[in-house]
Amino acid sequence: MKRALLIGVFMAALALGLNGLLIYWDRIFPMPIEFKEFFERLLRKGEPFGLAWDLFLLGLIPALCEEFFFRGLMQVGLCGKLGDVPGVILTAAIFACYHFN
Repeated sequence: MKRALLIGVFMAALALGLNGLLIYWDRIFPMPIEFKEFFERLLRKGEPFGLAWDLFLLGLIPALCEEFFFRGLMQVGLCGKLGDVPGVILTAAIFACYHFN
């Protein structure tokens, strides 16, 4: 239990540090204007169910798919091959790299 708590605190601190680096990453590699325009069109501002649709389309569906892939497939497979602690740590590292945009 104590070891898992220390690993959790370490991973949270690492995530905060990497998140701080994103400010500089965005300055060096700005998002292309086409992506910004696409997201503006994708968001349905002012429509009756626009916010609900946006939350469903951009929030719920990707979150469920990520959880299924990373926790349901990858983590179970890695934990079976490497053991519980290394499997969880490797899955978390791959998950963090996947979201490092």
